[in-house]
Amino acid sequence: MATREHRSEDPGDPGGDRADPRNDGVVAPRDTLELDPGLPPWEGLLAAFASVLAYAAAQVDDAGRRPARAVHEYRKSIRRARAVVRLVRPLLKGARYRALDGALRRAVQETSSVRDAEVVAEALDALPAGGDAALAEAVAALRHVLLARQAAARALVATRDLLARGAGPLALLPLRLAKALPARLDRARLEEALAESYRRARRRWRAARRDGGAEAIHAWRKRTKELRYQLELLEPAPQPRERALGRVAKGLGRVTDLVIVGHAVAEHADALGPEHARALTAALERAVPTLFEEVAEGAAPLLAERARAFARAALSPPTPPADEVARPRAGAGERQAQRDGRRLGPAVVVIPGAPAHALARPAPVMPRTGPPTPASRPPRV
Repeated sequence: MATREHRSEDPGDPGGDRADPRNDGVVAPRDTLELDPGLPPWEGLLAAFASVLAYAAAQVDDAGRRPARAVHEYRKSIRRARAVVRLVRPLLKGARYRALDGALRRAVQETSSVRDAEVVAEALDALPAGGDAALAEAVAALRHVLLARQAAARALVATRDLLARGAGPLALLPLRLAKALPARLDRARLEEALAESYRRARRRWRAARRDGGAEAIHAWRKRTKELRYQLELLEPAPQPRERALGRVAKGLGRVTDLVIVGHAVAEHADALGPEHARALTAALERAVPTLFEEVAEGAAPLLAERARAFARAALSPPTPPADEVARPRAGAGERQAQRDGRRLGPAVVVIPGAPAHALARPAPVMPRTGPPTPASRPPRV
């Protein structure tokens, strides 16, 4: 996360640091989004955005040892960064939003073909054969074709070079987002932004159920993953909504992976031969609608809430257990430890300037090098 030596007196206004969120801090790479409760919302959002981009850039060096994993982690990190930009889209001018989103989209464009080849090979394992010898033979034939395709793709492009080209422009994006954001970013604005993201996901779910086509399903999957990453950023603690969205996204991933297998069958029909191509096509025509309907039905309760209620509940801290509420005041030893900056257990840290119930998160158990600030001192209970 970003650490700062100076903060504005107004917790909603980044003041003189607004032009460059990197000018006095170090961004540590993170593979997940997390809003730092020790920072005002504006700074916390930028720090989370910068951290996942730093993690994406770190995959360049990892690509030589583990190319497939590096591409996968790189793409996930860029999707998380896009989820942040799409969350604050209602707060940005149209041209600035399009520039940021377009830069992130271009960062992964060259990786699509490499990742698709990996996805198809993995998805074949999930294709139900049901004891069908002809289908099992067709799957083996397609796998052989795909392995040859993967080898050719790797020969044409070095994964490290590919990621380096995509990651090159990422370093400037936190600064561009800082300049695009409004000066004040409070709980009410984040709540409304999350509610709008929920509405987008629900609209795509309805469209996918009406249409049933591959593009509609893919669009719903993208909005679902986007909403899940936004909850990862904003929820005070892991909650059932994020886990449920993760299950829906995983199910939709299996559906879209099988759709990609269908595209591969059509592309390599000549190499497969008519019998193998027909067996695979028939299996996919049975599997895709069944799996999609199962996922869509399972998502129905999650997408039946009112958008504002969903967002409000997501941003509210979980109710503390009864023993936490009734805990006696700290003893002398614990108070001294708090003055020294040590944490003896989970404490709640509230973002300065936000209501007492807003955007609270359990603070990490870790020592500090100096006395705690008022914003990070554990509250009295």
